[in-house]
Amino acid sequence: MEINLIAVLVAAVVSFFVGFAWYSGFGFGPLWVQLQGWSEAEAKKMKEGPMAMPMVIAFVANVLTAYVLAYVLGAFVAVDAAGAIQGA
Repeated sequence: MEINLIAVLVAAVVSFFVGFAWYSGFGFGPLWVQLQGWSEAEAKKMKEGPMAMPMVIAFVANVLTAYVLAYVLGAFVAVDAAGAIQGA
């Protein structure tokens, strides 16, 4: 079984940016901060900390998730919509 690594990387990048949009000020970020019970000062303080490592970990997790999903779909021969419906 061959896994298209370019498709896995594209899926990981798209997932990364969807998460960015989801938690940004354009998405549900302000509501998420409010529901966590944080003040604006606490939220801004978190933004000042080191962000590189959490972003790298999130991207690696996205790549791993996309790879596992591609592997599982390939194992069940669900490479198109008809195969996915037939497998269900």
